[in-house]
Amino acid sequence: MAHRATTPKLLPFTAETWYTCYMLWTMPFSSAVAPICIGAFMAGLAALIFGLVGRKAHDHPYCHACLFDLFGHADPKICPECGLKFRKHNDIAHGLRQKRKGWVLTGTLMVAISVGTGVYKVGSAVWAGRALMPEWVLLQQFNHGDRRAAFGELYSRYAQSNLSANGTAKTVQAIIAVQTNPAERWVTDLYVFLQEARAAESITDDQWEAILLGGARLGLEVRDRVPTGGQWAISLDRKNRFDHGLTWSIASWQSSPGPWTRLTLEECTVNGQYFDLNTWYDPRRRSREPNWDPERAWSYGGGKQTWHTAMTLEPGLYTLKTRWLLEVTERDDPNGTVYSKTINLSNTFTVLPPEESTVTPLRDPSLQPQMDKSVTLNHVVLKTMQDTSQNVEYRLEVEFSLTPPPCPIAFDIIVRTADREWIIGSLGHPGPGGDRVGSSSETTIRPFDDGTVDIILRGSADAAVTRPDMTEYWDGEIVFENVPVERR
Repeated sequence: MAHRATTPKLLPFTAETWYTCYMLWTMPFSSAVAPICIGAFMAGLAALIFGLVGRKAHDHPYCHACLFDLFGHADPKICPECGLKFRKHNDIAHGLRQKRKGWVLTGTLMVAISVGTGVYKVGSAVWAGRALMPEWVLLQQFNHGDRRAAFGELYSRYAQSNLSANGTAKTVQAIIAVQTNPAERWVTDLYVFLQEARAAESITDDQWEAILLGGARLGLEVRDRVPTGGQWAISLDRKNRFDHGLTWSIASWQSSPGPWTRLTLEECTVNGQYFDLNTWYDPRRRSREPNWDPERAWSYGGGKQTWHTAMTLEPGLYTLKTRWLLEVTERDDPNGTVYSKTINLSNTFTVLPPEESTVTPLRDPSLQPQMDKSVTLNHVVLKTMQDTSQNVEYRLEVEFSLTPPPCPIAFDIIVRTADREWIIGSLGHPGPGGDRVGSSSETTIRPFDDGTVDIILRGSADAAVTRPDMTEYWDGEIVFENVPVERR
């Protein structure tokens, strides 16, 4: 009677093996890929050999030619199944072995995928930027690997009309996904490619509108707690990615920096009542200058614009609502087609009784050494300005560089000469987690003859409340003595 072995089940960790292979395939090329490929290949080869050697199904004698089980046949001379005459000692074998199919399958997959991945990754590194790389590989590199190198080759083929229509369409889609993603940097080279693709009618009007309008983002931040009679700070964060991007190789910032944008405030209300930004008064600057000038609304830059007003509302909870019109047009044709969209921004704030404070001073002298290191004074410049009416005006500029301090800072900037001292502005930083920044303050002053001055940074609650996000500040002092004054 012939004995047939049952088919063994696949390895219990097959799912994990598949996942490992998937991660290996999608991993960007790096020095870690080589040992992983080698390890996966060796493990797969061992599994393959183990599966091919198989397991012993039984110890019965069997015909070497047809594998017929000779169990129960005493000293047979001829195989009852195939008629083979047993003349040699190896015509009859003992102990039939059967392959482990699960191990064979798993080992084969691991060897094939590790070899394929190794060839693909090495080929990607060797062929990067070369004409030998297929379009689909370049697109995968653009999306998941070296975007700049992949784009360079794609653009080269496009410029030479060697990029297929399907490749062009997929390249356009991939670039649009990058240029309209607020988390990605705007790249001038990609914008140039899109302009050329649009001229060749490879981009629809809807896609082009999404590209232009996707370059600008707005955010509204208000100081959420302010006492009656205190200063209320509002910040409009204009993230215009057009002119804060990267330039690779095919374009320059000057040749094609990006579209023009115009931002217009259409409506502003507090609890449903009309509120005019242009009537706001900044008590620290003692000025009544308009906070929003429509004539200066054309802009291609970004940044944060902060307004201040003396709070006159009664204590309670309020909602500020604003409606902005964003208009975008191409820079080389500012009078051409204008794309626009309306952006609604709102925020809530609480007005407190006049005696309540919204900032807490941190009195910790142990932070003095770290604070001294976090602020660098770059220069002090006294400028002599003359207008068209021959009126002379003197302006003092003080410039600093800041690295993130150990806690939030809000300083009055004080200039001290031999006979007087005065506040010329404020300096602030949110503290740990913030960026390294530069800051300067410039104000009109009465001229002085001193060749050096002392610059004092003094913790100030008045300076802290001018920032929408600050609730505490370091109540200390940093002094720069005998700073030379540059005169221009």
